[in-house]
Amino acid sequence: MIRMTGNKWIRAGLVLVASATLAAGAYVADKLISRPDRIEFERRRVALVYARDALLRYEYREGRLPDSLDDLIPAYITRFHLYEEGTPRYRYGREARRIEMAAPFRIRGLLPRQRAPEGFVLPEPEPHFMVAAVAQTAAAEPAPDSPAPEPMEPPTPAVPLADARVPDPPDLPTPAEPAPDPVDADRPLETNGSLLPQDTETVLPSAVDEPEPEPVAPVPEPEPTEEILADGLTADGEAPAAFWREPKGPEPVEPPEGVLVFEAQHWSEMNWAWEIREDPKSGGGAHIECKDERTNGGAQSHWTTFDFYGIRERHEISVLKYHFRVEQGGFYWLFGRMWPTDTHCSNTINVGVNRGGLHDRRDVKLYDGEFMGTRVPFRWRWARARRPFRLRAGDNYVHVFPHESGLMVDQFMLVPQNQIGKFRPNNEVYRANLAIQRGTDFERQAGPPLHLSFDTPSKVISAEHIPNIRLAMRSLRPAEGEARMRVLLREAAADRQDLVLADVPLSLDELPPLALADLDFSGLDFDALPRREYLLTAELTRDGQTLAEGHRVLMHPFQWATTDALSYLTNNQPGPLDGDKEPPAGDDALAWRPLKSRGWDPLGILDFGIQIAGGSLHAPAHRVIYAQTEVHVPETGRYLLKIQSDDQMLLWIDGKLAHRSDIMRSVIRNSSKTVLRLEQGARRIRIRVNQGKDIPKLEGSFWKASLRFRTPDDMPAHVTGR
Repeated sequence: MIRMTGNKWIRAGLVLVASATLAAGAYVADKLISRPDRIEFERRRVALVYARDALLRYEYREGRLPDSLDDLIPAYITRFHLYEEGTPRYRYGREARRIEMAAPFRIRGLLPRQRAPEGFVLPEPEPHFMVAAVAQTAAAEPAPDSPAPEPMEPPTPAVPLADARVPDPPDLPTPAEPAPDPVDADRPLETNGSLLPQDTETVLPSAVDEPEPEPVAPVPEPEPTEEILADGLTADGEAPAAFWREPKGPEPVEPPEGVLVFEAQHWSEMNWAWEIREDPKSGGGAHIECKDERTNGGAQSHWTTFDFYGIRERHEISVLKYHFRVEQGGFYWLFGRMWPTDTHCSNTINVGVNRGGLHDRRDVKLYDGEFMGTRVPFRWRWARARRPFRLRAGDNYVHVFPHESGLMVDQFMLVPQNQIGKFRPNNEVYRANLAIQRGTDFERQAGPPLHLSFDTPSKVISAEHIPNIRLAMRSLRPAEGEARMRVLLREAAADRQDLVLADVPLSLDELPPLALADLDFSGLDFDALPRREYLLTAELTRDGQTLAEGHRVLMHPFQWATTDALSYLTNNQPGPLDGDKEPPAGDDALAWRPLKSRGWDPLGILDFGIQIAGGSLHAPAHRVIYAQTEVHVPETGRYLLKIQSDDQMLLWIDGKLAHRSDIMRSVIRNSSKTVLRLEQGARRIRIRVNQGKDIPKLEGSFWKASLRFRTPDDMPAHVTGR
């Protein structure tokens, strides 16, 4: 046995302390030395997710994956994102549905090491949700007499990669991204898989003989239209075709006993930010979509833009509530069936039970609820809140606050605490068994029988954007008898008369929980329609009393002209076309060219990325652009100008500086309001808009602006454009 004296124990302790100190020091030194490389690697992981999302977005819109990553340029991603000094950043296998980093990444430190290339297997598509899926499927199906295609060789497996977890981008608010949830059972962000070589180009032989022209089918006689008389009957004394229809969804799955399911489109209260979208593949035949077109959170709490695109903008927090009754109180987990359109944004909501929303403080975003979201874009996925909620026996409500625009929600589900270990929802639609507001105090309160809203895929109306808008009628309270529904596009007919889109009787006791009605805009004469904003209204009346009403602002945009992208100028530097200056002859960069009409969609915002680079996200960095138009002011007076710019802007009216914005932030958060006195007659409008700093960003950068003329009380004005 070895005996140690006191001195030996002391020396051994000192050695251990010194060793631990050296190890800790080495660890800290390695962290400090390797920190820049580790940050760069995390940035590349985020960029890889962005490339994966671009592939999924392409598949969603085109009905198939691209043959190569170059097909994503410029509509979906930038060349800078895919190449680094001419070298590809990623490897992509279309058949294997896989994308990965092109090479390992070296991290310097006391112990230099390499990180293996990380990658993702793309989740399988859901064909019935793909925009081009129907046409793509029809084209892909072989003719009955055609031989079956040869089976493909299985891909050669690549070396398995380390599991990749993508961190939150450093410039995003931490709570906006929910923690990974085990409910995503298929784990689409996994990294195991294999790569296939790039697909080769297929050359089709040219036709030798001209095909015989097909016979022209005779034009059918137009069907007679029904003339509806004042009593609501046709000329033959019969009731006309139904004005509305009830949306129908797929055959749902029966939820387990005790699990409560309700449709997201069956809301009790909603003031703005959400729209109902018909979809035969969603539960109940419809879902809701956040159409606020702004990143909410800070836009409401800090920038106080609120309902910027509505009328009479008020400092009113967005509200979406569902009132319901339960017989059995206790703890429940809240799930939502969600469709994100991005991994880092447009994938999260904030939810609460018997509470929720946003504290109205300008200095910080304070949510009174829990986050719910999923990182799988362009797929329906069930996600859950981060903790259970306590329901009381009797009346309760769920509050939903939109954190980001572009997200769609189909259904909500309440799973009892004792069921959570036995049941987790898959991605299917479940049968709704919880009737929202039925039997609640909310239903018994005095209020409108219906909530009226519009489904507006685009708020732009023009010959290039024919309106495809539906009226949504959500039943809130029991009602009986006959009423009348009038839907008008105000001052859009000849001589500034209202264009009547619907004027029909409505039996209130026959309406289902949700009814939809298509609106006919064929009466719009775009050649004669003045370019300005218009108010779309729906009004339910009985005996001269308004029972319910809804509205939406639509835009027939001004015709703008722009220059090319010019060298960057700060707002303090003079520019070549400031004020009333005109471009010198022969200078192509300064020559005026019409703004591309597709740059207006969906809100009438000038998108210089589309104008200059062919894609909204791909505007060149550190540049400046001019745009101009001419408007007609009907009468001298005060007008409210609502202005947005990404980034800084100078605005001239008749050559005089009328507005200046020195803030660098996106259009979705940037709104300036100023009241100016304008003289009657033609007024020349010119703006100069900067594009960002000279800092390359893999995720792209918007370059946009918007200018709207309103009355002082924030209603559409009669200021018209060319």
